[in-house]
Amino acid sequence: MPSPAEPGSQPLILLTGATGYVGGRLLERFERSGQSVRCLTRRPEALAQRVGGKTEVMKGDALDAESLLPALSASLAAPSDSIWASVPSSGGSVGSPA
Repeated sequence: MPSPAEPGSQPLILLTGATGYVGGRLLERFERSGQSVRCLTRRPEALAQRVGGKTEVMKGDALDAESLLPALSASLAAPSDSIWASVPSSGGSVGSPA
């Protein structure tokens, strides 16, 4: 499992939607550029064989706050060294916070 980004190193990118068309292309681009990526997916088995060595796959759902906590742990520890790239699912919609 990749460790949280050290100060001055490349940020850890938390990517949702990596099993989809757009998210999959983003994942490929991040990996080609040498970025550390953490993918949050409802189906880790669908993604596990498609990722590079610096990429971590975690089970979770962007609509389930409890499943986000482990995925966000590095981001919460060093928010300035993390990026969250989210690709919305075409199968539903997400409402805006009140």
